[in-house]
Amino acid sequence: MDDLVKVGIIGKPHGTKGAVILHLTKEVDWESIDALFLEIQNDFVPFLIEEVNFIGKKMVVKLENISSMNDAKKFTNYNVWVKKYFVIEEEWNKCIGYKVIDINNDNYCIGTIKEFITNNQLIWMNVKSDNSGENILLPYNEELIEKISEEEQTIYYKAVVGMY
Repeated sequence: MDDLVKVGIIGKPHGTKGAVILHLTKEVDWESIDALFLEIQNDFVPFLIEEVNFIGKKMVVKLENISSMNDAKKFTNYNVWVKKYFVIEEEWNKCIGYKVIDINNDNYCIGTIKEFITNNQLIWMNVKSDNSGENILLPYNEELIEKISEEEQTIYYKAVVGMY
């Protein structure tokens, strides 16, 4: 479905009443959303959200019709999708496709940003090297970014020796 965006994956059950831990890769507007879609056998099945809780850094979601730990276990590692208008676009997501230039290494072109990955409040740039074709994870951090040029579609980055 063109109007859905993958936002994470279901983790292990939380408690005995069917709640699950959700591992997010994108920020979602939890105030407005009422359903998640699970990718089941190449189909997108909607599940109404009964409750969302944040316990420490964990996000716990209770979905309708999943009422036991055994029910919840069946959905571990399933992809989670939402309607695209519930995804909160971060400013950095606009930089997908930008070149990353290392200003500490004679303006060496590290590669092209393929995606951003969030993990426990950290943001990583997944950069595909123009030279080797390998993927390189670089932290997206204001202290490491000299400037972002929208006109040039380039991030001027202060890489530390050994980062790539």
